[in-house]
Amino acid sequence: MRRIIVGLASFACLSAGCGGETASLAVTISGEEAAVSGFDASAFADGWNVRFDALVVSVRSFELLGRDGDDARLESDPVLVDLHQGDVLAWSFEGVGARRWDDVRYRIAPAAEEARVIGTIDPAIRQRMIDEGLSIVVEGEAEKGELSRRFEWAFALDVLSSRCEGADGTDGIIVASGAQNETQITTHWDHLFFDSLALEDASMRFEAIAAAGDGVITLEDLSSQRLADLRGLDGEPLVDDEGMPVVYDPGSTPLTEPTLRGMIEAVTTTVGHLDGEGHCEYQR
Repeated sequence: MRRIIVGLASFACLSAGCGGETASLAVTISGEEAAVSGFDASAFADGWNVRFDALVVSVRSFELLGRDGDDARLESDPVLVDLHQGDVLAWSFEGVGARRWDDVRYRIAPAAEEARVIGTIDPAIRQRMIDEGLSIVVEGEAEKGELSRRFEWAFALDVLSSRCEGADGTDGIIVASGAQNETQITTHWDHLFFDSLALEDASMRFEAIAAAGDGVITLEDLSSQRLADLRGLDGEPLVDDEGMPVVYDPGSTPLTEPTLRGMIEAVTTTVGHLDGEGHCEYQR
């Protein structure tokens, strides 16, 4: 039960933005079309294509806050979703204060035993996420000509995405009085393959990943690819089509290790957005 720490009149002011007007709000989670259909070779600088078999994400909370200290006090239970199956409705809230909520935030964190499963999720993946404290499981396959590589990546990240912008660049969202409002946690899975955290126009690459092993490629395998000495499929230094060294640039972002694994874990913290292209601040 929620602790009541203010009087009834003050509570109404907090939850409804002092005007007393409220509305409903539906929150969906999307991996966009790429989560369902994957990426074709035109998306990658090195000509690979990728399809996913599973994109299971644990979202532990969703909050609406105001810069004035207001809190929508939403009761959002933890959910577990497989975005490879398409967009899902995560929560429907009633009585949300009608106002601009400047600080939209949500947390992608290790799966909880009590998490509500939305849609269908492989029971083995669900149990593994709970047992091993995982927040994201990605499974798929990449191909280039006659070459193929299967990858299975399990992330134990705990990331708070906060102060999210709307797609128009303004702070948060507006909940309109008396309306059926909608907002979306949008996840961008192209980030998994970015070669830079410093450039707006980072390229997607898979060759360095493919060279990390010829079986099922895990995050542990990616630790063998050091960013200062990336190798290609032939075991030689990795170069692009013009013969120039391929460089992965984390910019000012600290990595857990100076390897391809460290890079992919870092870019994965940034997959969360709001309403399509709205950016957030990320805190691990």
